[in-house]
Amino acid sequence: MLKLYNIIMSFKKVIIYIPVILFLMLLPNFNAKSEITGNASVWGGNSTNAFYVDSVGSTMISGIGLGLNYEVANSNWNYFLEMNYYNYNSFNERNFLNTSLGFNMIKPLDKDDINFLNINGFLSSRFDGIEYNIYDYWQPLVSINYYHYFSTNTFLSANYTPRMRFYSNYSEINYLENSVSLTYKTYFKTKTTLNINTSIMQKNYFNSHASNVMNPGIVTPKKKSDASIQKKTKWGKIIKGYSSKDTSTNMNNMVQSDISPSQFVFNGKISQNVTENVGLAFNLGYSTNLYSKSSDSLQGVSSYAGEEELFDDSYSFENISISPTLTVVLPNTIIGKLNYFQATKNYNYLVEIENEDQVLRKDDFKMLTLSFSRYFNLKDSFFYQIFLTLDYSYYTNNSNTYIFDYDNQDLYLTLQVQF
Repeated sequence: MLKLYNIIMSFKKVIIYIPVILFLMLLPNFNAKSEITGNASVWGGNSTNAFYVDSVGSTMISGIGLGLNYEVANSNWNYFLEMNYYNYNSFNERNFLNTSLGFNMIKPLDKDDINFLNINGFLSSRFDGIEYNIYDYWQPLVSINYYHYFSTNTFLSANYTPRMRFYSNYSEINYLENSVSLTYKTYFKTKTTLNINTSIMQKNYFNSHASNVMNPGIVTPKKKSDASIQKKTKWGKIIKGYSSKDTSTNMNNMVQSDISPSQFVFNGKISQNVTENVGLAFNLGYSTNLYSKSSDSLQGVSSYAGEEELFDDSYSFENISISPTLTVVLPNTIIGKLNYFQATKNYNYLVEIENEDQVLRKDDFKMLTLSFSRYFNLKDSFFYQIFLTLDYSYYTNNSNTYIFDYDNQDLYLTLQVQF
């Protein structure tokens, strides 16, 4: 507990309380008809490769979370606050805190409840310890949604979402992202649901030398307690140049790409109730670059859990994915889910292969997840509901260049209480 306390105190001591203060300031005059609800979570488990670098080793991971929601009486508005702390037992220097403060508003546009306007937004942030504070950021986001209901089972929605991200200790890669999308969803009498979503997204970097892929390099093996990248290429080539203490220097070596990459994204999902207790779903995903300049050569990039926007930005590749899901309601109201996900990702930058030739990177990513969850309703208690979830996942990445290969297994148990 003392170690956890010291780690928490290493964060900016004042700034982590800002979301709580703002949440309290947003509360209008409280009255008996207003309602505050919330949830608290605790989770723990093990990851065999938490940072997608297989030579680092496994670690126990745990965390705690708190969420609050305030519904304003006689109003279409509500406000929410979320805070989550992640602890990596073998790599305490990688621990971090996420916070999110937001609002949501739903307003009918006619008396027949055919057209609705929904506006929601939030300010999210991440705070790391001193050694990894290069990942600290603030992110404001607003989502404007228009819904038109053709019937109780069918609607069409249009969305516009601007999102900005400001890295506190590396402003050179700050950006503004704009996204517009259309969604069509309908439910048939055959107990079939069809959901189609199309989006056009554009990311605008404020700095003309910024990019959407970081190049951390590769370092020689270190002790297990060191969370730096530890990996060799297949042919024994070792690239030095990355440690947690010189991250900003290596981020200056990011792959050069277009200052304003754009992308078209399609997602289609069809769900079917097979029986009262069994459901099947199939999801098809596709993305393609609308405008992206060729990139310079890259020698080594690895993904990190929680930092995909830096190490594996979706704008850096085109992909097609499939994902079937089986859902079963088991005895004692236990819900089981089995999901398989596979994506072929064609990157827009070059990598060096064994014979020193340069090729465009291509990866084949696969993931299998299995989860069991159950909720318990409580009476005459401050906590009115308990959720218990067990999650297992296995994923692997196979690339046309060896340094991007990795695999991982996660097993987590989560307990959440609603109050």
